[in-house]
Amino acid sequence: MKFYILLIIWLFSFKINAQQVYFNHIYPLNYAVTNATGIVQKGDFYYAAGVGYVNYGSNQKAIIYKLNSNGQLIDSVSFKPINTYIVSFPRNIETTKDGIVLNYNIVLDRAGPQNTDTMQAVLIKIDTNLNIKWIRYYTDTLFVSPNDTVSRFSINNMSTTYDGGQISIGALNNLITFNKMLIMKTDSIGNAEWIKYPSSTRNSYAIKQTLDSGYAYISQGNNGTVVYKLGNTGAVLWTTTVLPLTPPLYQYSAHDIDISPSGDIVCGLNQIYDNDTYKQKIHIWKINGLDGQIIWDKEYFFRWTVDNIYISQNTAQSLNVLNDGSIVWAGHTLDAGGYGGIMKFNSNGDSLWSRMLQHGGLDSNTFFWGIWDLEPTSDNGFVICGQQVDYGTGTNTTAWVVKLDSMGCDIPGCETVSIARALRQFSSLEVYPNPAIDYINIKIPKQYRHQNNKIVVYDLKAIKVSEIEVPKNKEFIRLNINHFPTGSYYLQFLSNAKFVANGNFIKQ
Repeated sequence: MKFYILLIIWLFSFKINAQQVYFNHIYPLNYAVTNATGIVQKGDFYYAAGVGYVNYGSNQKAIIYKLNSNGQLIDSVSFKPINTYIVSFPRNIETTKDGIVLNYNIVLDRAGPQNTDTMQAVLIKIDTNLNIKWIRYYTDTLFVSPNDTVSRFSINNMSTTYDGGQISIGALNNLITFNKMLIMKTDSIGNAEWIKYPSSTRNSYAIKQTLDSGYAYISQGNNGTVVYKLGNTGAVLWTTTVLPLTPPLYQYSAHDIDISPSGDIVCGLNQIYDNDTYKQKIHIWKINGLDGQIIWDKEYFFRWTVDNIYISQNTAQSLNVLNDGSIVWAGHTLDAGGYGGIMKFNSNGDSLWSRMLQHGGLDSNTFFWGIWDLEPTSDNGFVICGQQVDYGTGTNTTAWVVKLDSMGCDIPGCETVSIARALRQFSSLEVYPNPAIDYINIKIPKQYRHQNNKIVVYDLKAIKVSEIEVPKNKEFIRLNINHFPTGSYYLQFLSNAKFVANGNFIKQ
């Protein structure tokens, strides 16, 4: 009898965990501009952080949202010290055992040009009812003299540490004589334990505690993109240059980092701009956490995997390593407007699926959906946050939060719908026989036969199953599919690394 009771309990809990909740909402809150730059789950609620304002500058304030599991706005609070305005960076909210910690940067509302403003960093701890437990302000006395009329002490990224404190990374400058990167460790009540100023030529937007209680961060500077491993007091243990600065490649902000269950470091550069081909790529590295050796490095474009539409500008913002070692990136593409995007990879960096996200079915030529943060959820799905921008009016920007299932869908079965749409819209490769049992022939479009070509095969879950380099001047390619499972597949044809054609076939 005990066995059957346990079995019933297990099946009931499995059913609960298997249930996926979906929502896709915006939250204007009576401001001309709202956004959500960070989001977390605590208990049965989601907490998002951003800014809101009617007029840029003095009216700009921090906004904290509390949402239930269906995305309904339960409560919101604003925060703004007198004679200041608030700035927030992506991923600016973290949970602790007894609450939620947020980071903002506070700009003193001075007379004169904006670039003469003084900035202080702030950490705020709240409880689950949005009541403030403590506030701490941070500035510098080591490098900034009393005679400096301008100083900016700002946090770009903050994450929780094992002792309930925070590790933060940012910058210190006075806009005239110096510009330094800063790393600050604070305790569980926000007191600064130590501050390091490791470089005057680099910047960073991501730091995480490692399994050995040290820290790892990725930064960018004159010698390219570098990963640093620190001890628990901030001393440098090793460095690895993951991407040297070599024209025509131009590197953009190094945006996120996470630690795998085995202790390896996974990090990404949100944009690599190729000045010769005008493409912006996403780059991810996996690095041995003990010695800094690169295990693998790969590049991606959000919209190659599912919709088969080549978009040159890809910006990834939030990277997470899941408990099974798989990796999720979230960000957006830029076109006339733009879409939010989320991609998942296995622990070896192979693409599993990719999704493009928007709100309300609006035209992407006049609307932009930007994703600033992603958080894995307790039902094995994801919640993302960002903003919806109305380019048609040029003024309206609205906080945007989407709850996705474990396949990155905001509606049930979107992975099948997306692939089916791709097959209908882009079926330009000649493939025969179709259906097929042992092999298929693929006709290479005549205008591309003299170029560097590749064919990639995906199944209906957008998982890559084969990749073929096409020799130049070939009219046909024969592909052995005898070992493929029965089902439907689609093909991408890439010429000089750009998507140009599509096809599909059925394996019997």
